[in-house]
Amino acid sequence: MIGGLVIGGHGSWSYYKQYEKEVNRGLKLDNSFQASILTETDMQHLPESVRKYLRYVAAVGKSKVNNIKDFKRNQ
Repeated sequence: MIGGLVIGGHGSWSYYKQYEKEVNRGLKLDNSFQASILTETDMQHLPESVRKYLRYVAAVGKSKVNNIKDFKRNQ
């Protein structure tokens, strides 16, 4: 039984490492996003509450976020 847990745990770790490798490769290959600055014009289609929040956190005039990486581990 312990051997099965060790093998099962290794399988999960191996799967995660493969996923992480593919994500990192994809991020390096993805040139579809051009670096640009967030403007008021970019936010026109957003609800007022979202625009207000983006102004509050001083996002206007800064680089747009093109992608994110979730760093959560098994929880």
